[in-house]
Amino acid sequence: MRSCFTKLPRIVAALLTCMLFAILTDCSSTHTTPPPVLVVSSGSGQSATVETAFSAPLVALVTVNGKPSVGVSVIFTSASAPGCTFANGTNTETDTTDSNGMATSSVCTADPTSGAYTVAATTLPAAGADFSLTNTSAAPFAIAATSGTPQSATKSTAFANPLVATVTDDDLNPVIGASVTFTAPALAPTGTFANGKATETDTTDANGNATSTTFTADATAGGPYLVTATVTGVVTPATFSLTNK
Repeated sequence: MRSCFTKLPRIVAALLTCMLFAILTDCSSTHTTPPPVLVVSSGSGQSATVETAFSAPLVALVTVNGKPSVGVSVIFTSASAPGCTFANGTNTETDTTDSNGMATSSVCTADPTSGAYTVAATTLPAAGADFSLTNTSAAPFAIAATSGTPQSATKSTAFANPLVATVTDDDLNPVIGASVTFTAPALAPTGTFANGKATETDTTDANGNATSTTFTADATAGGPYLVTATVTGVVTPATFSLTNK
């Protein structure tokens, strides 16, 4: 029994040593706060006509350890030409996260250049997130003959090059998806498109270009004569000068 009591102080000392080591180890360990995480919440994938406002603001969510982070400054920065400007008249602004961890930009307005681009949202030391936006061209303002004029072809044979008309808006952006009607004279000398008629309608591509099918001279020599290209909303047509030899 005495031997047990004599060992007791050593046991207690060992226990105290273990407890002290645990406390010191815990206190001396480094506790770091994980970095914030920033993600797109809403507003990405929008389109707006050049020089008009997007329908919704851009919203970024900031969290730490999966919980909303309040009072964090988020910087929104748009590309330019194409790009957009915020309510402060520039392509960048800083907004602060609310009680839900959301930073909401002012409404961005598309600049005069059409095309797709990104708006970056950043807050240090988190990795940034990108919003995808697109500025679309305005209504057709002008149409011009950009290829295929002047040309000549032997009668009853095809012209070497198609007729290409380019449609632009009032900021000179290409208008995509516009219907362009090519029309040759009703009387000889003239020609026909691949549909066997003196007129056809083609759609502008991503560069605003409408390209005709192959145009074939009729059996009458003469010219030059004009083939026109028209688009709704534009008074003055584009003209192509052709000659049948």
